[in-house]
Amino acid sequence: MPYMKVKQGNQWCIYKQDAAKNPVGKSLGCHPIESDADKQLGALYATMKREGEMMDSAIRKAAKK
Repeated sequence: MPYMKVKQGNQWCIYKQDAAKNPVGKSLGCHPIESDADKQLGALYATMKREGEMMDSAIRKAAKK
């Protein structure tokens, strides 16, 4: 599920994003500085990429057996 940042008062908050690009659930964190929110988004997407690569590797290994 993609993530998004939302300005709330003087904070930038990170949320999961649904297919209609709306925030979903509770905030995953809020930051007074937008660049800090951007760093959190980057970390979330980097984690998603690593997890996807690990899943692909596991699928390939299982297919070889």
